[in-house]
Amino acid sequence: SKDIYDLPAGPLAMAVGTELRHENFSDNADFDLASGQILGGTQVGAKSASRSVDAVFAELNVPVVKDVEAQLAARFDHYSDFGGTVNPKIAVRWQPLQSLLLRSSWGTGFRVPTLYDLYTPLTQGTTGNAFDDPLRCPTTGSVQDCGNNFRLLNGGNPALIPEKSKQFNAGVVWAPVNAVSLGVDYWNIRKTNTIAQITSDAIFANYDLYAPTHIVRGPVDPAYPNLPGPIDYVLGDNVNLGKLHTSGVDVDVSYRGAPGPLGTFGFTLNGTYILEWQRQFDGVNFLSALGSVDPAGVGAVPRWRHYAALTWNQGPWGATVADSFTLGYTDANPSAAGEPRRVGSYDIWNVQCTCASFMNSSVALGVKNVFDRAPPFSNQTSFMQNGYNALISDPRGRLFYASVTVAFK
Repeated sequence: SKDIYDLPAGPLAMAVGTELRHENFSDNADFDLASGQILGGTQVGAKSASRSVDAVFAELNVPVVKDVEAQLAARFDHYSDFGGTVNPKIAVRWQPLQSLLLRSSWGTGFRVPTLYDLYTPLTQGTTGNAFDDPLRCPTTGSVQDCGNNFRLLNGGNPALIPEKSKQFNAGVVWAPVNAVSLGVDYWNIRKTNTIAQITSDAIFANYDLYAPTHIVRGPVDPAYPNLPGPIDYVLGDNVNLGKLHTSGVDVDVSYRGAPGPLGTFGFTLNGTYILEWQRQFDGVNFLSALGSVDPAGVGAVPRWRHYAALTWNQGPWGATVADSFTLGYTDANPSAAGEPRRVGSYDIWNVQCTCASFMNSSVALGVKNVFDRAPPFSNQTSFMQNGYNALISDPRGRLFYASVTVAFK
C-alpha cells in the first residue's frame, strides 16, 4: 500500500493484495459409532474433500474535495469447486466539522458452503419431537405413523450453492466534546441462498414443501395399498433456505473522563436494535422472526442487545463493571394454555480488576455472571438440550477466574 498520486484535495492512496489458500476436510467414523455401539445415533460412512482458493483485491482511497473521501474497492475470489466471483465496495466519508462525521457504504458479498457444510457424513438419530405422518396417520392410527419419533439423518449436502449478499450502511458520529463520542449507524443486508440446517419441526410444519426432498418412505404396506409406504427416515441436512432480509441500527456511546485524583473513569455502550429480520422458505413468501424464534428453528432474533461497561484506571490498576443484555422475545412454542409465551430478558453482569505489574506483565481477577443468573426458560426443542436457548444464553452460573498476561517486546 502507498500513495500513488497527489490530487488537489490530498494524496491518492492504493492498496493491493493477494491470498492463496488450500483447505482439506476428512471425517472418518469412529468404529463404535459406525457399528451402532453408541446409544443415540450412528455415523453413516466417511467423507474427505479439498479445495483451493485464490484471491486478489485492490482498494483506492480518493480525497474528492476537502473533508470528503471516497473508498473504491474490489475483490476477486476463485474457488476450485465453485468458480470465480467479483465483489465491489464503495464508501464515502464526509467530515464537515471536526466534531461531526458522516459515512456511508455499499457492497456485495459471497460465501461458498464450507467443506463441512457440503460433506459432513450423515449421522443417524431421531426427531426431537414426536410427529404424525399426515398421509398415513388419519387412516392407520398406528404407533408407527402417529406420535412417532422418526429416524433422522443429519449431515452435509453436496448440492449446496453459494450465499450472496448486498449490504448498505449509513451513519453519523458526533463528538460534542473531546471526552464524548456518539455514533448511530443504519445497516441493511439482503442475502440469497442462505445456508442452514433444516429442523424436523420445520419439515413437518411445512410438510407439502419439504416432503419431496426430506421425507424418505419405505415400500407400500400391503395392508394399505392406497397409501404411500411408512416413513423410513427424515433428512435434516444443510439446505439453501432462500432469501434473508435484515436491517437495524447500531448505537455506540463512549466517554473517557480526564485523569483526576480518583483516577480516570470511562463508559462505553454498544447496542443493536433490529428493525427487520425475515427469511424466505419457499422462494416466494417471507416469514419474520423479529422478536421471536426463527420458524426454521435456527435461533431467536431479539429486537435489542447491548454491551455496556464502566471502567476505572489509576496508574497500574484498573477495573471494569460490564453488563450484557438481551431483550426478551416470543418463545418457540405456545404455553400450555395455547397462548404465545414470552422468554424473559437476559441480563448478565461481569466484574474484572487488573494490575499491570512488572516486566510487561499484567494480572486480572474477575467474576463472570456476578449474580449467578440462570438462562431464562425457553420451551424450544430444536437443539440437544431443553429448558433454555443455547444460541442466546449461557447455562454456566457464577464463574471466578484469574489470568496472567506477559508481552514479549
